[in-house]
Amino acid sequence: MPLLAELALRYAGRAGVAMGGGESLPEQVARCPDDAIYVSANQHGALLRAVDFIVSIDGNEADVRPHGAPVIGRRVWCDYRIQDWQDFHYCGPTAAWVLRVLGCHPVILAGMDCYQGGTYHHDPAARSTGRLVSREEHVQHWRNLVPHMLGTAVRSCGGPTAEIFPLWDPHEVLPDYVAPADVRAMQAMRPRRVRTNDCARINGKPVEAGVEMLVSPAEFAYLMRRRTAVAL
Repeated sequence: MPLLAELALRYAGRAGVAMGGGESLPEQVARCPDDAIYVSANQHGALLRAVDFIVSIDGNEADVRPHGAPVIGRRVWCDYRIQDWQDFHYCGPTAAWVLRVLGCHPVILAGMDCYQGGTYHHDPAARSTGRLVSREEHVQHWRNLVPHMLGTAVRSCGGPTAEIFPLWDPHEVLPDYVAPADVRAMQAMRPRRVRTNDCARINGKPVEAGVEMLVSPAEFAYLMRRRTAVAL
């Protein structure tokens, strides 16, 4: 499975929309540019419109696979695996960060309601562990994302994320896009191929023995030090 690094800056300078699952999603997406790159947090955005990618950080392959879009996540079954995992706690902030890696400018947040109102636009009464978390904690996760979005213009279509990021205005004139140095470095990364042994772990998750996969240089060093994989 390829690494997310393979997609670094592929859409440099193009608008991107991170789609949450909140009840506001249909109205907010209607205000976003149709030619943007659309990334759905889990399957929720893909239930509304065609998307370019789905971000999944959970073990929910059965939910996200049927929608036909490449899946980006931390598990080995994803079409693009996020190397050197950074835990943003939820798929929404992770989807925004993925758009930064893709080079999108601006990154527009739509349907990120932090579980205020109905649970999902397609199932307002759905049960979700997200509803057990306070609004303040959800917003704090978005605040924690801010230093990971440096060099990227982030805009909110409204709701709790508008407390952190400026509101999306299609008439706003943004400065020319300059790729952040850390994303350029990711683009230049040279992955290594390995075969896992027993007890290998990638992104904090166990990987069965005999899996051949690409890993980042840092992941490669970790696996070699633990002797849980062999270089190919």
